[in-house]
Amino acid sequence: MTPFDAPLGEGPAGRPYPRSAENLALALVTLEALLTPQANEEAKPLRAPHDYSHKELDEDPLAPARGILNGLRVSVAMWGVVVLVVLLMR
Repeated sequence: MTPFDAPLGEGPAGRPYPRSAENLALALVTLEALLTPQANEEAKPLRAPHDYSHKELDEDPLAPARGILNGLRVSVAMWGVVVLVVLLMR
């Protein structure tokens, strides 16, 4: 069995990696501690905050084209500086 044939989280010999088992146990305990309601607080379900920036980024269908054009503009400006430095050093 090669290392690439082993299932995720298992080493080449088929045994689980010790660190991955420890990290998984720690994550589980942390998640349980975060989701367990405290005695002095109201039991509110945890919600992820709404991410407005993600929606705004997906609304522009021309964003990739604008990124390419901005990259070309920066490239032309940098080559202009290089040419200017070369011409002034002559």
